[in-house]
Amino acid sequence: MADREEAGPPQLDSEKESLNKPTDKVADVEHVEDSVDTSCGYTATCKPKFLQRLANPTVYLVVISICSIMQGFAVNGINNVNISSYERRYLLSSRNSGLVASFYDIAAGITVVFVGYFGGTGHQPRFLGVGVASLGLGCFIMSMAHFTSPMYVPDGAKGLACDIEGSSSGANCAGSEDDAFLKNYLYVLLLGQALNGFGGTCLYSLGVTYLDQSVSAKMAPLYVGIMAGFSILGPALGFIMGGSLLNIYVDHPKPPPDGLTPNDPRWVGAWWLGFLISSIVSTLLALVMFLFPKELPGTAAIRAAKVSEAHDNGCEEVVNQEGFGLSYKDLPKASWYLMKNPAYMCITAVVTSELALAAGFSTFMPKYISNQFGYTASWSAMVTGFLAVPGAALGQFMGGYICKKFQLKVSGILKLTVICSVIVLIVSPVFWIRCNGATLAGVSTPYPGDTLGDETNLDSTCNSGCGCSTSVYDPVCANGIQYFTSCHAGCPGASVKNDKDEEFYENCACPVSTSPARVIANYTRVVPGTCPQKCGLFGLFIPVAFLLFFFTFMMGSPLVMATLRVVPEKQRAYAVSFQWVFLRFLGSLPGPIIFGSMIDASCSLWDEECSVRGSCWVYNNLHMSVRLFVITIVLKIIALGFNILGIFLYKPPKLTPESQPTQVLANENMSNNSNSSCANDFDLKSNENNTFL
Repeated sequence: MADREEAGPPQLDSEKESLNKPTDKVADVEHVEDSVDTSCGYTATCKPKFLQRLANPTVYLVVISICSIMQGFAVNGINNVNISSYERRYLLSSRNSGLVASFYDIAAGITVVFVGYFGGTGHQPRFLGVGVASLGLGCFIMSMAHFTSPMYVPDGAKGLACDIEGSSSGANCAGSEDDAFLKNYLYVLLLGQALNGFGGTCLYSLGVTYLDQSVSAKMAPLYVGIMAGFSILGPALGFIMGGSLLNIYVDHPKPPPDGLTPNDPRWVGAWWLGFLISSIVSTLLALVMFLFPKELPGTAAIRAAKVSEAHDNGCEEVVNQEGFGLSYKDLPKASWYLMKNPAYMCITAVVTSELALAAGFSTFMPKYISNQFGYTASWSAMVTGFLAVPGAALGQFMGGYICKKFQLKVSGILKLTVICSVIVLIVSPVFWIRCNGATLAGVSTPYPGDTLGDETNLDSTCNSGCGCSTSVYDPVCANGIQYFTSCHAGCPGASVKNDKDEEFYENCACPVSTSPARVIANYTRVVPGTCPQKCGLFGLFIPVAFLLFFFTFMMGSPLVMATLRVVPEKQRAYAVSFQWVFLRFLGSLPGPIIFGSMIDASCSLWDEECSVRGSCWVYNNLHMSVRLFVITIVLKIIALGFNILGIFLYKPPKLTPESQPTQVLANENMSNNSNSSCANDFDLKSNENNTFL
């Protein structure tokens, strides 16, 4: 009995100690929160009381969403809308414009590792403020290309009529040096995109992790989905507003030359105005972002309540050791631990393939619609915006909502993205929905009375004595056949107008005869502009393309959440940034370049004069559709394969008392665990080359 009585008190003391543990943890959490700055303000002495109302996740979600809208507006919206315009303005090929789009990713890929690694342990809102300010500066530099370049002088005001004496024959190369100089503005655009890339790096690495750490695990998918959904509004607004701005002449307020309208292929709109607007708004947003504290109030308690879903490869204990990641010497280890995580690497491969497709397609979608269905650049841009808003935004939101509604774990998230990928493969034949394109004499159809040769030839017997130049594309239409210029149609004079103010050409030889223009006089109506395309397939293209956008972007939010969950809490900011290296250099960087090269390969007629190649005048619609369809199928199959592989390789952590929601302050005890295979593997590699660091 005495022994039993003596054994009792220790048991009761043990139970009391167990009961006291949550209290101790709450106290420790409060101590951690007190040691971290959670007050809004610019400096320690400038923290007004009214600003503290901003220190909550909802306000931060609003601000970061507006920042993502502006980033998408400038980089993925305005820039993509303006591709055709600054191609024409600065004589760039689609490959050059693809390089401009991809230079954003080059800068992002170079800086993202350092931003994520040091920003993840530093003051994240201040990094974000610098990034948003960098976005504003980059947009300002891109707009400066307009203000520092000479006035736009469209060719074709003279020398387009058929000159019987041949005085206009041959190319006038006097301006070729000026044309070559304009190509140098490519480097100004590249510099602006480089600064934009740094801004985007901060936004989508630190911005997401700061949001994720500030809300519960249950609400995180919804918050990330909302942010991602709003980020889609940026490109959509960019397409819509940018398309409207392209109806303004590039040298506004100077009026365009007589007869030059937005329907003219030589038209260049006010492409620079959207960048200037982005610069002003981004600068103001940067000032707001600097106000947020290092952590929002309650973040420490939220972090303590989360249960780890990190892939079980033995690295979590090492990463969670106190002091890990504070020095640049831990950077190689941190990278190696991520590369040892097969689930993380498979998710990265999926996102990389998806981003390559999305970046290339979003860059050239307005150009695709314009050429396939015969719409102007401004209207095609607005259609793309109207298509992207409901499809992509709803897809992002729906992906986050499904994860929250069903509280999907990592395996469930990856299965959801597999379903989305299969649906996208099913609707990928959307690229076969196209129109035949304009029938351009000498390119896709023969001149009346002639036969079409194997090579492009704009000269025919009906215009052989006209001395036509190919330096200017100013099409005219007659009997459903399009001619490169009125000169190529054999029209000897300028256009005239009837009493209804309708403009047309008279006495044109080519539409009805192969005889010389000086002999034949006819009254076939030849009107300026391209021939209208009688094609009703655009109505079918819209809903199928909507499904393509919806299910492609529906994978966005779930894949972000999967990335954050398969890595340790302490490594999440760096995991997102390290993933961006692959996303940029293997995804969004080569994506627009590959798409641009494929579109260039579909060109039937180049603007090429005096040994200077400019942009493409006419594309082969069939070749363009085939090439884009093949790229889509290949990238989707790669993404689907890695997605399925990730499901099989993911190994959830074992449920132990330590994995319950009490992790925040258990890191000290983990430092004593030296049996991690993760640490041992890296130590073996480090010993092979002790001078690595």
